[in-house]
Amino acid sequence: MSSASVPNTRRRSWATFTHRPAIDGVRAVAALLVIVFHAGMPGMSNGFAGVDVFFVLSGFLITSLIVRELWSRRRLDLPQFYARRIRRLLPAALVVLLITAVLYEFIASPIDVLDNRMSFVFAAVYVSNWYFLGQSQDYFAADASPSPVLHYWSLSVEEQFYIVWPILAILLLIGLRKRPLWAIGALGALTVLGAAVAGWIAGWSPMLSYFGTYNRAYQLFLGATFALVILWREQREEAGGPVAKPPAWRIPATVLAAVSLALLLLISTDLVGNWTPYWVGLVSCLATVGILAGTEYAATSFVAKGLSARVPRLLGKYSYSMYLWHWPVIVLGGLLLFDSANPREWPIPWFVVVPMVIAVTILLAAATWWLVESRAMSVGLGSLKRKRNVIFAGLAGAAVVALLAPVVLHVNSSVAQVVSQVRDQTVSDIPLPTAKPSTSGTAQPVPVSKVLLVGDSHALMLIAAMEDLAKRQGFEFATVTRAACPWPEIKVTSPDNGDELDCQSLLRDPALDAAKTFKPDITLLVSGSVVIRELILDGEAVRPNGPGWLDAMESGSASFLFKLAEHSKNIVVLDPIPRTANDMVRCLVDGGSADSCASPAPAYPGETDLTAMWERITQRAGLTNVSLDEFLCPGGICPAMYNNIVTRRDIQHLAEDYTVAIIDQIDLELKKQGVDFQAGTATKPKTSATG
Repeated sequence: MSSASVPNTRRRSWATFTHRPAIDGVRAVAALLVIVFHAGMPGMSNGFAGVDVFFVLSGFLITSLIVRELWSRRRLDLPQFYARRIRRLLPAALVVLLITAVLYEFIASPIDVLDNRMSFVFAAVYVSNWYFLGQSQDYFAADASPSPVLHYWSLSVEEQFYIVWPILAILLLIGLRKRPLWAIGALGALTVLGAAVAGWIAGWSPMLSYFGTYNRAYQLFLGATFALVILWREQREEAGGPVAKPPAWRIPATVLAAVSLALLLLISTDLVGNWTPYWVGLVSCLATVGILAGTEYAATSFVAKGLSARVPRLLGKYSYSMYLWHWPVIVLGGLLLFDSANPREWPIPWFVVVPMVIAVTILLAAATWWLVESRAMSVGLGSLKRKRNVIFAGLAGAAVVALLAPVVLHVNSSVAQVVSQVRDQTVSDIPLPTAKPSTSGTAQPVPVSKVLLVGDSHALMLIAAMEDLAKRQGFEFATVTRAACPWPEIKVTSPDNGDELDCQSLLRDPALDAAKTFKPDITLLVSGSVVIRELILDGEAVRPNGPGWLDAMESGSASFLFKLAEHSKNIVVLDPIPRTANDMVRCLVDGGSADSCASPAPAYPGETDLTAMWERITQRAGLTNVSLDEFLCPGGICPAMYNNIVTRRDIQHLAEDYTVAIIDQIDLELKKQGVDFQAGTATKPKTSATG
């Protein structure tokens, strides 16, 4: 499809797109916001708003080019459109991707390479946003091993938009013919609908809201709608000469641009409070349109002149390459110099980190512009053959890089085997959508006892082992688990976004309902999140062992135990599984021996006070408190391997294969402490849970 008929409009000067210098300045602002956000600058936790700005600008610029050609020439040269997009975007993106892959292979740990190498493949073919969503990669998490091409998700969204939007634009303008206001109204309605859908999705899936292409459509459509408005006014105002802007508009346009720019900068900071990414994005998009409108109708205002100054324009020219390079600079530089991809963990202050990241990024971006971008843009598109060649070369280049990435990012088989033991398991600390009781079959017609397991991801890692034990010993087994949710009645923050996680409805209420119907002889309570989740006290987040933390833990523990005691004959509280000081899996894949990779087991802040408090409560209430600390980590040292089985998934969680291998020993250890799953008894008599 290379052309389509549209209304027969006489070609005028408005048909030629005029570059707006202020837009370069807006690009520079957007790029710098994203960089300082990722570089860990304090107070800029909403700097990701720069990505929202880029989406609006893309919608505005691409729609301006498409519609001007459609309305003036009555056709759209699709091969030229796609060739220009490929020529402009793919060379730099693929070069940065390939260089990053080569450096990552030499700098990163083999386990990081194995975890992240497929992200390069999906980034090369511009679907990485869906890949990261499928991997549940949290864009906002301070991940120990983030993908160095995580930021390519936004490029994927834009490329997907570029593929679809020209066709939709043709259909829209053909359908509405000589009714530009109708076209504006239709596109505006799509924008509002898209914003509403994105807001609805943000309420139940923040990551889908952030990564999903259709959740970003409203931002691109908003820029496109504004482009139609500008074109419509230019058509009406032009009478054979230059487009005239009414002088009376200059002052309000200047005010609009200044207020919008200030709003964009404000929304990017912590000053607005704990806003969700959706609301930050919505406001930043409206602010971007305000800047575009203000500088469009007051092109000589101080705002427009400031954004059009030499330095902002130069940074705007480099902004695409700045965006491409900034995240690899942070990840690769951090791993190389400080063994951490998180700038907040680097042993230098932020006021050194941020300028350093910006400076290195700009230098690399300038080199990329002159050596790659400008040369690619100089390739001619004068004939259909040349356009097709450019399209073919771009697609072939993307395919080649996608195929080369796994070859460059090589991981030997021994490393892959170690990692597979702890990665390819059903146990996951990713929050689950629901928490429903599940039961394991019994080997006897009448179960000897009933055991209910309740807890977070530390309970999840015991399920397979407990199911195996239940089948062999003949007791009935049920589970109610929800990752990241502790069993005490406390308010905790979500690991996804810092908001309150509703563990009452996700874990505790289902657990009480299950106990009421299942009537367990023993309920085993397991939680590791109690010592890592921040509590919410009086509306404020409180770190473990902070003011009021232990008191809240004590009252929350006693409250839940009291309710559970009405439905369970025996309650067993397991102390948090000991964590390790070092990541033993990383040590093993880096070539360490089982002995050298063994790690001490330090206590979390407040953990000693917490376990002592649980002991007091259970003693007073006649319940049972047990610990596996000495069994799992004799003498305070945790082994890295057990009979050639990796013992840990990470510093917090046991590996599922390991728990299955040692479940009989765990059972014996718990029997020494008075807990007998097969008999359904605990040695400490249960009286009440009012303690």
